Amino acid sequence: RVPEWNASLTPGRPIPEGTAYVGIRSRDLHPAGEGEENRLPLLDPLVMEGPARDQVVFRPGEGAARLWWEPGGRTAPGSLPRELAIRPEDLLLLTEQADSR
Repeated sequence: RVPEWNASLTPGRPIPEGTAYVGIRSRDLHPAGEGEENRLPLLDPLVMEGPARDQVVFRPGEGAARLWWEPGGRTAPGSLPRELAIRPEDLLLLTEQADSR
């Protein structure tokens, strides 16, 4: 459970003792399909245009820190999904908080 995101995430493997954080690579997020688990709402999305592809900055929950999503190309106006998902096997189970530098 990630309280800050108001989300319950299911990993694709047993949770090791001492796990305190979850990590998500921006490239591992994808538009959520019907019935897919590990869904996160795309709140307050901001599309940032890059030279070759766009990046989307969003919040996965009310008051949550922002996350990045790399859709893999250009994002057409009005084409953002309402939710993103991550495959259980792509969740990173961490015992220490990653350094954001």
